Amino acid sequence: MMLDRNRTSHMYDEITAKNIVERIRKVYINEFNDLEKFLKSTSGV
Repeated sequence: MMLDRNRTSHMYDEITAKNIVERIRKVYINEFNDLEKFLKSTSGV
């Protein structure tokens, strides 16, 4: 995730951008959802 973040800082390549968007949709969103569930379970909310 950090590598993709670093690539987008000064990225002007459309193919790279599309690849990163695809990873956000398929991988990173699930990781953030898992993090949210974990934080809720440990905070008692």
